Amino acid sequence: VTKRSILSLAHKLFDPIGFTAPLTLIPKIILQECWKIKVSWDCKLPDNIVKEFHKWKNQLFELQNVKIPRRLSEFTIHSGSLSLHVFCDACKKSN
Repeated sequence: VTKRSILSLAHKLFDPIGFTAPLTLIPKIILQECWKIKVSWDCKLPDNIVKEFHKWKNQLFELQNVKIPRRLSEFTIHSGSLSLHVFCDACKKSN
């Protein structure tokens, strides 16, 4: 696993609205660690970083279970009320 391969896989995820931001943040943090230890683009990464990357990569399969309806309008409201839920990440590493 190289810095280039992590960047390549991380940017294959298309999510313009940011619903998967908590999941896509992980490879960005991994890449940040690579920059800190000054690894070049095509050098093999240390085992601890590779392990962290594989753990994230295995979690990607869970994205196929995420379903987000495309529409939110008065035609989809059956109960007479509407709730909008917002999630955010306050992780210190994501600064």
